[in-house]
Amino acid sequence: MFSTSVCSAAAALALFAGSALQPHNAVAATGHESKTVTLANRSIPVRLDIYFPAEDKSEKIVFGKNAVFTGTGLVANPKPKQGAHPVVVFSHGSGGNGMNISWFARALADQGMIVIAPNHPGSTSGDSDPEKSLKTWERPQDMSAILDQLDSLLPNGLQADKQHIAATGFSLGGYSALSLAGARLNKQAFIDYCAREDEKSLNECAWFTHTGFDLNTIDTEGFERNNVDPRFKAVVSIDPGFAAAFTSESLNAITNPVKIINLGGAGTIPDGVDGEKIARQISNGDYAQIRGAWHFDFLGECTGLGPLMLAITFDDPICSQKSDRSRSDIHKEIAAEAISFLAKQFALTN
Repeated sequence: MFSTSVCSAAAALALFAGSALQPHNAVAATGHESKTVTLANRSIPVRLDIYFPAEDKSEKIVFGKNAVFTGTGLVANPKPKQGAHPVVVFSHGSGGNGMNISWFARALADQGMIVIAPNHPGSTSGDSDPEKSLKTWERPQDMSAILDQLDSLLPNGLQADKQHIAATGFSLGGYSALSLAGARLNKQAFIDYCAREDEKSLNECAWFTHTGFDLNTIDTEGFERNNVDPRFKAVVSIDPGFAAAFTSESLNAITNPVKIINLGGAGTIPDGVDGEKIARQISNGDYAQIRGAWHFDFLGECTGLGPLMLAITFDDPICSQKSDRSRSDIHKEIAAEAISFLAKQFALTN
């Protein structure tokens, strides 16, 4: 749920140092634009990574390539495809960023969707700490604020279908997406979960407690607030953070279609992100497991040097392989689950 690896300065440098765009021959029909904007709920600027359907061109680029990650092939100098496109607002995991999810964004954009990924201040690469990450209400507020000024944020010539908007996210971002559908947290349930957490978990609680942060000081009103935004008509949540702390009452009240995807099979999914029980409590909930995967398989594909780079900087083994399945193969299954669900909600025909 919460990775110290992408929170460290060393990992942040690895993520961004090699992010220059490079020529690439891979087939892609997705464009990308990043911009730094002012959102009404923030006192500091927020970077957005925007992925969108583009007119296919022969010239390609690799976005996000560096010493750890291989990057994603996108269209160079993209021209947006005509027509109104469904919108997906994506929330990254704690310490993550909108660049490293480019593989997932491209898969959705190739199917005609616009993907907007805010880099949440206080819990993004190079700017992440426990106290800020536990201000859970700020992330859904970012996502709602994006819709407030959607037209002004889109690249020139790109048109949004405002009747078809979904919230998606991974880990802490998975919580954020569910929160926009009406899922609410209980502070004491989270504290109790941390008290019984063992070494088999993702150890997110240890990240808080090892820094000396007292979970009892969490802002109760903010942590437990209702962040529902009816403009989001569907949700895809991948390994949702705080899975053990959602209230049954709030989950039972959700009426929007929700897809929860867990990375792993029976007996391998940590309680902190286990979404099966959550999906069962949502009247319009759907659930899938990606067998042979583990939490960090959602991150980008790693280079051959990736594991060594992480070992040198004493970061978490986010490039580790837990089964005989390649990360590329796992990505294809995750994307297929999400696209199938969203295509149904958006009535896409291609």
